[in-house]
Formats: sequence, C-alpha cells, structure tokens
Amino acid sequence: MFLFISLFAILSFFTDKQLPNLSKTKIKTFLGKDTFVHKFFIEVFSFRSIKRVLLTMKNYSHRLYYALGFEFMFNLLSYIGFIFIPIVSIQNHLSLPQIAIVFAVMRIPYLIDFFTGNIADHTSKRKFLFFSLLFISFLYMLLGYNE
Repeated sequence: MFLFISLFAILSFFTDKQLPNLSKTKIKTFLGKDTFVHKFFIEVFSFRSIKRVLLTMKNYSHRLYYALGFEFMFNLLSYIGFIFIPIVSIQNHLSLPQIAIVFAVMRIPYLIDFFTGNIADHTSKRKFLFFSLLFISFLYMLLGYNE
C-alpha cells in the first residue's frame, strides 16, 4: 500500500518539475550522484538511520523503554480498532455518515492533543491528570446512558 504512495509522490514530483520529454541526458542529470533524489533514496533505503536509533536507544533508561512500549501498544491497538470498524458497521447496518462520525470520534484525541499538551505544560501534572481522568470518566458515564 505504501509503495503506491511513493509512486504517486514521484509522479507528482515529475509533474511539478514539468519535464516534457525525458531523454537519457535529462534522466542522468536528474538521477545523478549528487542530486537530491539520489541522496534521498540512499537515506531511505539504508540501515544507517536504524543503526543510529538503536545505538542511541542503548543509553535510554528502563522507564523510557516502558514508555516507548506502552506508546507502541497504544498505537497498535488504535490501528487494529480501525480494522474492526467496517465489520461492526456492516453488522449493525450503519450508514456512511454514521461510519464517518465513528472515524471522526476516534481521531478527536489527535486534534485536541495540541491544546491539552499546551495546558499540561503550564499547569501541574497531577491536576491535569486528575481533571482529564475525571472528564474521561464523565464520557464513559454518558456512554452508559446510551443503548
């Protein structure tokens, strides 16, 4: 699936450059050794960046490993949830606008993250956690009233 994204990015790059005809000399000057595209592909398809990340992670504390693990699991479960939305929507005979609302509600945390991050930086962490958990429990209480 991601190969199509890179293919369309390359096609749009060619379109933006407005290259009317691609002769061999133009391709060589475009994909030569010191061009941006060559450097980009070397950086993307090399293991140097992964090696740098792993070498940097050797100095991390155990708490940071736990935080990275929890973040990975949270994101993994979030994307697994997206797999089951079409199945649940077909089973419950939801319309397309209702499915769009479900997807929008699942993306709300990413939209309000900018505001909550700013609030959390300026206030006490304990107060912020208390009020956010209180708000989340209020939302769960509202779900209980829904059939």
